[in-house]
Amino acid sequence: MVQEFQSIAAYEKEDIAPAARRIAADPVFQKMMYAFENKYLKGITTAEQIIRTMASISTLAELNEKITMPFLCVIRQKTTTSLQGSGFENAPQSAFYITNHRNIILDSAFLSLIVYSLRQQRPYIGIGTNLFGQPWIEDFVRINRAFCVIRGGTPRELLHNAQLLSAYIKHLMDSQECIWLAQREGRAKNSDDHTQTGILKMLALSCQGDIKEHLRSLRLTPVAINYEYDPCDFLKAKEMQQKRDDLNYVKTKDIDLENMYWDLMGQKGRVHFVCTPVLDSVIDDIFSCSNNRNEQITNVCKQIDKQIHTSYHLFPNNYVAADMYLGETRYGDCYSDADKAGFEHYIEGQIEKIDLPEKDVPFLRNKLVEMYAMPVINKFSYK
Repeated sequence: MVQEFQSIAAYEKEDIAPAARRIAADPVFQKMMYAFENKYLKGITTAEQIIRTMASISTLAELNEKITMPFLCVIRQKTTTSLQGSGFENAPQSAFYITNHRNIILDSAFLSLIVYSLRQQRPYIGIGTNLFGQPWIEDFVRINRAFCVIRGGTPRELLHNAQLLSAYIKHLMDSQECIWLAQREGRAKNSDDHTQTGILKMLALSCQGDIKEHLRSLRLTPVAINYEYDPCDFLKAKEMQQKRDDLNYVKTKDIDLENMYWDLMGQKGRVHFVCTPVLDSVIDDIFSCSNNRNEQITNVCKQIDKQIHTSYHLFPNNYVAADMYLGETRYGDCYSDADKAGFEHYIEGQIEKIDLPEKDVPFLRNKLVEMYAMPVINKFSYK
């Protein structure tokens, strides 16, 4: 491991065996494996076997073959109706995948599964340190080609951490690796996905010459993600009411862990990832029209949004939600009466899951519907 990046880098080959033994010995990891066995693994394998296998891992190839890929395949089989990726065959071998962010764990994990099945290559993944609620989690993600995105700190620390992260990403791209990084700290709770200029400004910190050529060298590749059902939608709606009712509300690490559990274990229906073209020609056009750095970065972000929004693979419940949210029947040809009734029933069931002392049902229903409507609204805002 390059010494400069030791505090944030994904684990290298010499780190894998000791990290795997630490993970296997952690009582919280063991408890989770027994829970996972009870829910999904009966007749397939046992928690005891997984723990023994983890303790014996010494290479990334072993980890992929014996733990990570089988685990993701079980999650795909048990919690989705289907997982599809389109357009990835046209992506460069070394791509910087920049996506909308819907699922704390599975956006990057399913992307890894799709890319790995296509070319036996796993992207490096940026994970916020705010999600490291247990000691074994940092080991588990870093052993799985994840690097740390350090959250919080003083202004000086924030700048230092951003510079370090930018340099590490450049190091990976120069090594012809591919990368995934969430667009923002936390997901857009209402699914109104927009790229933060701070992402590109962070990437530009490692630029030592022409900013246009630096951005081109990253091979920025937008990917649109859509889940037919978001297993955390009721938790997101709950948080929206809590923030509305208490301006000082702060989410705890326990709530992050609850979100991670539901993201992983909850039912998602159909899931579709759409890989769109690399932004090289778009970047050329933007930089030919403006010499203002902030304007250039803002316009690149807008083009990332456009490629993501216009590429969403939409499901009938998205169209139902859009008509409910807008109070229209604009998209009536895109769903059946059964689709509409099924979605309305689903929304009422999610509202029932929300445990708040003063539950504002109309507010919560509107927020849940909005989450599924926004991909439609954004997609067709360009027409």
